[in-house]
Amino acid sequence: MTSEVEVLAAVRATDWSRFSSPAVNYLWDYDPDRVIPAFEAVVQANDSESALRAEDALLHALAHNHSGTPNEAIVTGGRFLVRLVRLTDGWPRAAVISTLTQCYMFAHGVTDYRTAAGAVHDLTPWLPLVHTLAPLLREVPEGDPGASRAAELLLTLDELPPCLWIDEVEFGEDFVDVRSDYEEAVRLERELNMEISDGHPLAGRRWRVVARALPQDDVIVHAANDVAVVHLTWSGKPEQPGWPMTEFVSSAEELAQALTDRY
Repeated sequence: MTSEVEVLAAVRATDWSRFSSPAVNYLWDYDPDRVIPAFEAVVQANDSESALRAEDALLHALAHNHSGTPNEAIVTGGRFLVRLVRLTDGWPRAAVISTLTQCYMFAHGVTDYRTAAGAVHDLTPWLPLVHTLAPLLREVPEGDPGASRAAELLLTLDELPPCLWIDEVEFGEDFVDVRSDYEEAVRLERELNMEISDGHPLAGRRWRVVARALPQDDVIVHAANDVAVVHLTWSGKPEQPGWPMTEFVSSAEELAQALTDRY
């Protein structure tokens, strides 16, 4: 059976600099030299304080922790974390589980990494691996440093399935699918963000536009496992309460019915 020592050796052998291409859909500085020391610190955690420090270091190595925006390195890093959950215990396992929970949510909320060269990297292929940990997480005993963290990760897995149904929806001729049109998606997201004011149901989260209706002003947006149909006003400024009008849907069937009712 693979040991945590062997996983760390694989981490050290990984060329983390290959994930250094700047993103254009969000901006923050990725430092590949942070990654290996952060993994080493996680495995060496021996109390609550060192576990929290290690978790913070690894989250800043694989993502921008404060904004929740991941780097492309989170795909490879996430796979290593899944392996370490199975191989560690005590405070190291607690730090790994807590880091994994945040990385899972980051990659679930920001699903792709787009470079200035036009490359689009999917950040989600490792997410189903996290779900394979569920039986092990349920067996973490009470009193273990990782018990509460395991419960939190299990709750996250229940709330955020690995694949979002909106990614499988095929839009008809009345819509422009912008999932592969970065410039149009950014233009629509910029307008959406300008119109959302404090107190709006969409406020405080990063929403990804996946489609726009023609010729109407509706857009289909999602964040994590939430999907909504939003009627933009194109005012270019924060709107009054209730605007832009927003209707949440929880399935492809609900989305189809909402669009049928509108069009």
